[in-house]
Amino acid sequence: MALRVFCNSCSCEPRKPTPRFCLTSCGHVFCEVCLQKGKKDECLICKTACQTLVLSKQVNPDIQALFMGVDVLCNKYSKEITQIDAMNDSKVNVLLIFSKLQDRLILEDIQQKDKQTSVNSLVNKHLEKHYTVFGYQSICNFNKMSNWHKPANCSA
Repeated sequence: MALRVFCNSCSCEPRKPTPRFCLTSCGHVFCEVCLQKGKKDECLICKTACQTLVLSKQVNPDIQALFMGVDVLCNKYSKEITQIDAMNDSKVNVLLIFSKLQDRLILEDIQQKDKQTSVNSLVNKHLEKHYTVFGYQSICNFNKMSNWHKPANCSA
């Protein structure tokens, strides 16, 4: 339901045939007859300098919205909000997929590092056995032959 529009000076309402109605930049509405009675570029009500805009179906939608009922505006904006909400849902879904992919890659990296740690642990156990079986001196000789770093207290 559209809001009732009337002239703020003479209180006439739009009828057919009717004078045109204008909206002033200060927010008042006047019929064309009353507007012609006043001074050009001055509001009849508040006497401030203002510009006028003829109200018609071709006027900017933002201006038209000033004269729409609350129910019409709610319906209009609820459709826009629904579209925005749907777009946000799709963006959230993309972010969730990306996040799951990142989590999977991190988990795979952790598992790979765990495997490497297990291999290193087995190598260390083997070296410890070698150390206990052949003694400390043989590890120093092994390090010398393989260009490995020798232990800090190894004199070889």
